Amino acid sequence: MHDLYLEQIEAFTEKKVYLRRIPARLIDYIYLHILGDAVLVISPTYKDYIGHLFCIEPDKIHVFSNASFPDLIKPNQNLPQVFTVLYAGSLMKGKGVLELINGVRKLREKGLNIKLMLLGETYSSVPKEEWIYVAHIPFMKIPVFYAKTNVCIIPFPKHIHYEYSRPIKLFDYMAAARPVISLNRIEISQIIDKYDCGIVAQSYADMFEQIELLYHHPELVKILGNNGRKAVESVFNWERNVNKLRNIIEELSGR
Repeated sequence: MHDLYLEQIEAFTEKKVYLRRIPARLIDYIYLHILGDAVLVISPTYKDYIGHLFCIEPDKIHVFSNASFPDLIKPNQNLPQVFTVLYAGSLMKGKGVLELINGVRKLREKGLNIKLMLLGETYSSVPKEEWIYVAHIPFMKIPVFYAKTNVCIIPFPKHIHYEYSRPIKLFDYMAAARPVISLNRIEISQIIDKYDCGIVAQSYADMFEQIELLYHHPELVKILGNNGRKAVESVFNWERNVNKLRNIIEELSGR
């Protein structure tokens, strides 16, 4: 169960869903309690959330984290001459993208030579300015753009959907050996802190202060980025996760 319908829609649209709330919850309940022998979720926080929401026994819920492909996403130690901030993902209203754009604009107004790269489908209006690059890039081609980046951003605002989320982009950023700056969302911040692979910001204003910090300290960019790469190689890679999934299936099959 990767995403809960109501939580996802409300996070992406920044609007409450009322008319579809009961049918959506009923469908989830049927799948989780009647049709499913086990439930796979992407984080411990997600496990606690749906366990409490749907009254599911903890033993029925297994954590199967998102990860990355370190064999496909190769790190590049050469940082671009113009400091470039990257966000990869859909450009929906509720993703914090417009706040990211406005923040980078303010940094440029302070005299910092910064570019912004947005790789994802455009759902909200993005201003056409020479320092903003916007494109919808197929997954297999995105690693080329990581090499042209100094720091990667997760600007998700406060919402339960983002609190329990472990977005794939987090681990792809880490695989590319680029530091991650994220707002203080539970699961993302725990990974950043544990593996020292980026910086957790307490607000959007703080996020842009941290971007400015890395702007002036390229050596820190490399240290944090390399820490993330090591974590993906040893922990957050799909090959390792497949083995974990195999163990879960074998355990369930033997019951």
